[in-house]
Formats: sequence, C-alpha cells, structure tokens
Amino acid sequence: MTRLIRTLLISSLILALGIAPAFALDIPARINDSTAPIYSKSGESASLEAGTGVHVTALKEGWAQISYRDHVGYIRTKYLDPNEGITGYVKKSAYVYKSASTSSEKRGPLAVGTELKVVGVDGDFALVIKGGAHGYIAKSALSKSKPSEASVIASKVELVDWSNGSKLFPKGHYYNLYDIKSGLTVRVYRLGGSKHAELEPATSEDTAKLLSMGGGKFSWDSRPVILFTGSKLIAAAINTMPHGSEYITDNNFDGQFCLHLPGSKTHGTDAENTNHQAAIKYAYTWAQSKG
Repeated sequence: MTRLIRTLLISSLILALGIAPAFALDIPARINDSTAPIYSKSGESASLEAGTGVHVTALKEGWAQISYRDHVGYIRTKYLDPNEGITGYVKKSAYVYKSASTSSEKRGPLAVGTELKVVGVDGDFALVIKGGAHGYIAKSALSKSKPSEASVIASKVELVDWSNGSKLFPKGHYYNLYDIKSGLTVRVYRLGGSKHAELEPATSEDTAKLLSMGGGKFSWDSRPVILFTGSKLIAAAINTMPHGSEYITDNNFDGQFCLHLPGSKTHGTDAENTNHQAAIKYAYTWAQSKG
C-alpha cells in the first residue's frame, strides 16, 4: 500500500509539472549524487552513479526531465550539474522570458551581477539556467565577466527627497556610504540632524578613509556618495569636515559631518546648498551612466 501511494504521488507530481515535448530542451548534464532518486512515469525510482552524463530535456519548478540511453526519468535539479555552456553575468537589470520573445511570460527582473549558466542562443536571446529554472534573457543584458562592485551598486541607486529619505535611515543606527570618486566604502553612525543628516565615522579606520577621500585633509567641499540605508541605495552628498558635537569618542574624528539629499537644507541658513544638490545629481547621473 505504501508503495502504491508513493507511486501515485510521484506520478501526480510529474503530471503537475506539465513538462511537454513542445518545450523540450537538450542540455548535457551530470548526476552529482549517486543516491539521488530518479523516477519513471510510473513512479518507480532508480539511481545512477555520480558523474553519469544525461541530457536535460525539460525543466520546471525544481524538477528536470532527463534522458539516459533512451530512458526518460525525472529528478530534482539540485542533483544535476550542467557540464556545457558558459557562465554569464547580468550587466543591466533584465527580465527572463518563457520563450525568446518580450511578449511571452516574464519573471524578474534579475539584479545586476546575477550569475547564470548560458546554454544556448535564439536570435537576440540567450537560453539560461539559474537554480533549476530556465528561460530567455536578452543577450545585450549579459556579460562574460562579472560586473564591478561599482556597477552593481549603481544599478540600484535612487533619488529620494529628504522628507521621505530621512525616515529610511533613523538616528542612532549605523549605515554605509560609497564614495564615488575614490571607490571607498565608509561605515557611519547617524547622530542627528532635522533638515539634513549629521553623521560620524564608525571607527578610526573609517575616519582614515574620510581623510583619504579628501587627499589627506578634511574639507567642506561637497562629495557625491551613495547611501546604503538597508532597504535602498540613495544618491547623496557629504562634506568631511568635523564640527559640532559627537557621540563616538574613539574614532579620531572630533565632531560630526553632514549628509544631504534632494530638498534637504542647512541648519544655519534654512536653505538648500547648491553645491550639495549638484553633487547629489552627479551621484545619480553616475549611477544612470553605469546602467
């Protein structure tokens, strides 16, 4: 009875996968676990030695239809390793389509830097595999080399005004700043600020980075940066000059420094600082150019 129930369950699962010859693939792969069960249409299970070559003829929701010496079976995709194709990376945010057409069903978009296995080409589209799923992505969105950290960061950058942005990084918490011109990332603590943010370097190492960014000196000059809030990456501007009060006393930074977003104002003049606003636009334009 147990065997019958198992057979019915597996058979129902295979039917539910909806694997049809019309969507057949032909991707060479190898079994990576000799204990992995391979099911027939009747629900019977068998296994193959690790390293055995098979052909993947269909994929869906973590399952693969495979052929081996004229036999057809069904196996979890986690037990398969493609042994042909090339590794590709998403270089600009892009959707994955069910067929080689932008009018077909789509998923995503995939983030810049996502690693894929490219196993075929159909016109302007590449057939790719990721995590047991397959689909088609525009060839123009792929690169053979892994995108730089800067490109990955740039692809996610947004413009957020001060009234909304200030809520995304509350006072009393730590955040990261990516300095566009130097490529350095600085850990900071938000001390306060009501019309713009007042920050401190988290450690003496972060203070050293601020100094390096300014060529060995602190400055009131505006710098374009990307603020990591945890949920968003936001175009922003800072200066690096220490002033005012401090919360962290062992970071070799005597005071705080300023961060501005679109629409933020200085605490002294209650007006937007044109240099900071220009630096914010620079940061956003930089991000758009990377995409």
